[in-house]
Amino acid sequence: MSPGEASLEARVIDLLRDSPGVLTPEVVSCEDSAIELTYVPGSRLFNVFVELDQLPPALAEAGQSAKRNLLARAEAAQKTIQQALYEERNSLTTRPYPFSSKTGDVLLLLTEVLGLDFEMSRLEMELRKLEDLWDGLVLTPFRDAAPKNMLLADERLWLHSYEDEPARSEFFRSEFRKSAPEVPDWISAPLVDFDFGSCCDLTTPEDDMISLLAHERTWTQTAVERIRSETWLDSIPPDGFRFAVSLLVRFGRFGGRKAAYQLVHPSASRTRFRYDMPSHYFQRAGSLALEASESLADLCPLTLELFDMIGARIGAMQPTVDYFRQYENPERRTHYVDLFPD
Repeated sequence: MSPGEASLEARVIDLLRDSPGVLTPEVVSCEDSAIELTYVPGSRLFNVFVELDQLPPALAEAGQSAKRNLLARAEAAQKTIQQALYEERNSLTTRPYPFSSKTGDVLLLLTEVLGLDFEMSRLEMELRKLEDLWDGLVLTPFRDAAPKNMLLADERLWLHSYEDEPARSEFFRSEFRKSAPEVPDWISAPLVDFDFGSCCDLTTPEDDMISLLAHERTWTQTAVERIRSETWLDSIPPDGFRFAVSLLVRFGRFGGRKAAYQLVHPSASRTRFRYDMPSHYFQRAGSLALEASESLADLCPLTLELFDMIGARIGAMQPTVDYFRQYENPERRTHYVDLFPD
């Protein structure tokens, strides 16, 4: 988005170069607002999880064992990354993650498109309160540790080696059949972390934990309890209120962005987010946040109510107009379900 963001990403990659258990692409060049990295063939961790979740019943147990293995490796790397970023936070950024433009504006967009009836001034007041509180809670650079920002670096998993996704899915099935009862060897391939442009913003310690462990593809109640009761930073104790606000921010962003695509740019959504379900985040955010901090019931009751309403309605929406289709170049493919080709 800016020369500062590009140079900061290059600095973060350099900072993480010697971190144990962390791999990043090499920086080829960084000029103005562009950064060029070495291309690493493989598959995003998110897409690997999709394939593992879709294995037939006879292979499901091995698939979930592989998924737990990969998730544990990813978490170990993210913990190291967060510690390194936290230690260098003062030299990286002092800007809070922009709650208003990232979460608040998407919430306002969705309520308008869905035609929800509520008192706008009241919602705007609650969002301002949440933003003020949020700005006082952030303390570590935001890595954006979603499984879409990590890849399993084995060229056999690279989608563009196959005719299409079903062909790659067959590869996954055949690999698990051949290795049974063990998992395929490529489960131990290097995990590579990429996309550190978000480090220009400060966030809470819980935010990246939510991004990785409470994502739709990784979510379990046990994982949520862990995020409430521990942090990746040994010097920062857990905090129920901070977790609750972090959950609204991250789930609002995760779910809101996908829902917005679904409602106003459905052609892109069918490719880019074909394995995502926005309702997952809206249906869970309010109740999970209230369990962690009952004070939210008085602080932002309308916001919590709207999360529930969006979650109930978003799955039933069938958009008939694509507001961005007119701006797309039909000769250029701009949306992919996994890594862009090199």
